[in-house]
Amino acid sequence: MYLSTALYSCKPGYSLVGNATVLCGESGLWIGGVPSCQPIECSVPKEIPNGKVAYTKLQFNHVVIFSCHRGYRLHGPETLKCLANGEWDQETPVCIQIYCAPPNPIDNGFVEGLDHKFGVTIFYSCFPGFQLVGQNHLTCEEFGWSSSVPVCVPSDCGLPPHIDFGEYSRLLDPNAELAGRDAAITSRPIGGATVPLSPMDMSFLHGTVIVYRCHKSYELTTSTALVCLEEGGWNGTAPMCVPAECEEPPSPDHGSVNVTDTSLGSLVKYSCEEGYELEGESVRQCVAGRKWSDVPPVCRPISCGDPGDIDNGSAEGDSFLYLEVLRYECSSGFVLKGGDTRTCKADGNWDAEKPWCEPISCGSPVVPSDVIVTGKEYTFNKHVELRCKSGLLLQGPSVSVCQADGTWSHGSPECRSAHCGRPESIPNGRILGSDFGYSREVWYECEEGYILSGGEPKRMCRGDGLWGEGPAPHCDIIACDPPQDISHGYLNGSSFHYDDVVEYVCFDGYEVFGDPVLRCSAQGHWVGTVPECRPCLCTPPVLKYGVVLGGDHACGNRVFFLCDEGYKVLGPAAATCEKGGVWSPGVPVCGRGRCVAAPPAVPHAVLQGLAGCPLALKNPAACST
Repeated sequence: MYLSTALYSCKPGYSLVGNATVLCGESGLWIGGVPSCQPIECSVPKEIPNGKVAYTKLQFNHVVIFSCHRGYRLHGPETLKCLANGEWDQETPVCIQIYCAPPNPIDNGFVEGLDHKFGVTIFYSCFPGFQLVGQNHLTCEEFGWSSSVPVCVPSDCGLPPHIDFGEYSRLLDPNAELAGRDAAITSRPIGGATVPLSPMDMSFLHGTVIVYRCHKSYELTTSTALVCLEEGGWNGTAPMCVPAECEEPPSPDHGSVNVTDTSLGSLVKYSCEEGYELEGESVRQCVAGRKWSDVPPVCRPISCGDPGDIDNGSAEGDSFLYLEVLRYECSSGFVLKGGDTRTCKADGNWDAEKPWCEPISCGSPVVPSDVIVTGKEYTFNKHVELRCKSGLLLQGPSVSVCQADGTWSHGSPECRSAHCGRPESIPNGRILGSDFGYSREVWYECEEGYILSGGEPKRMCRGDGLWGEGPAPHCDIIACDPPQDISHGYLNGSSFHYDDVVEYVCFDGYEVFGDPVLRCSAQGHWVGTVPECRPCLCTPPVLKYGVVLGGDHACGNRVFFLCDEGYKVLGPAAATCEKGGVWSPGVPVCGRGRCVAAPPAVPHAVLQGLAGCPLALKNPAACST
């Protein structure tokens, strides 16, 4: 009814949004607006380490679900519910690491791995001589270990490999050396068909050692012992038993073998033919393995040894064995004496004496009567000297040699009068004399400026056609002593031989007085006198009706000319002192417009008057205008 009120409230788990009270108005409508109820919301749940949370809404009566990552287990509620007061109904859970129980130990073995948390794998191993039965590794899974613990049982290799024509025996002491330790082997073979076996005989555990042996007349191909390994298998295969008999050995080349039996332990004997000797053992025995002892011997031919070459000859053949033949020959110029072959005999000796080589003889040389022969040996490679009497010259070789064909090498020598021919000339010199026959003389002389040096100035033609008295002289150029130095100057020139010149040069401010150039003469003296370097000075100039400016009158210096008032310089305004003490271009005069003096006379010149200056000569400046 009019002015009546209505009060709103929400159910648990909801909250009012809007005015809680409304008023009935005059028009019959409620005034104040209709409120609404919104669900209560809980706070966002906390994230958990190693886990996660899932939800759709966080409102009243809704739930969140917690789960853990692999390897972790949830500790606490899996779900939380949102209450009417906006709180969660329980505490947040946590994720804890999954661990398996410590693994059980294993008899006769061991386990590897100390960590037992989720996902870890541990490994089981057995001690030597034991085999693992079951899984060798366990993995920690969500609900415990992946399988049960294995067990270690003793390793058993089973029966050893079978051998035909033989048997095997167990070695009682596995630590004994196999070779030569028969006492360590059981006297009863194992595996024989007629021998009853105990249960222990049928068990071949780890470490068991067996050895094989063959029946009589058989032998092992290899000496083999087998060992039962840790993993339960034998370490090899059985050997074979083969008949114990050797094959008949072959005869050696150039020899024979005497065989009576080839069974184990039998002997054979070797021998060689005549001219051959045995190298190696002469007797061999058939031993284990169907082999003959040692290596087969061989028959080597007997050697007579190297007899060596002969002097001035050689032996053809490089083998000195039985029936081999050596052939001898002499070098050119020699003849063989004795047999030319030798044969090696069965007793190791050569069948003949060693030959030798004798030189061929040329006999006494035949020459003309005026040729003199010196030498008394006329066999191969020996020589004689040939010469003529004094004053005669031998035409042909002076030495004759006995040749391999038994002839002399000199041919037809001849003695002729000696003639030396023109002697050698010498540079910068000449030869005096034109007769070059035996005992004639010539003289040497040098050109001007040269002097004879070395050798002999006179030479004589000898009987052998050669010029005697030593080598020819030579002409050396004459040299002058180094020239004298001068003060305030220097010498220009470094060669002081005949016809060379040197020049003296003075330093600045000095000039040469005397001969500046000297020449080296043919007598070894300098032509000319040594000059002097004197200071270069000019006479102080005098200017009438004027003054000279500049007080230094040495060569190269300048002075300036200035006239008195009313006068003017007639000529150059300045002059330079030059060598010879002369002012250049000259000294002027001070004048008033006319020539104050006649110009000096010039030899072979004619004075010509010029307009306005009748006495000037080629110098209009000498007169004023």
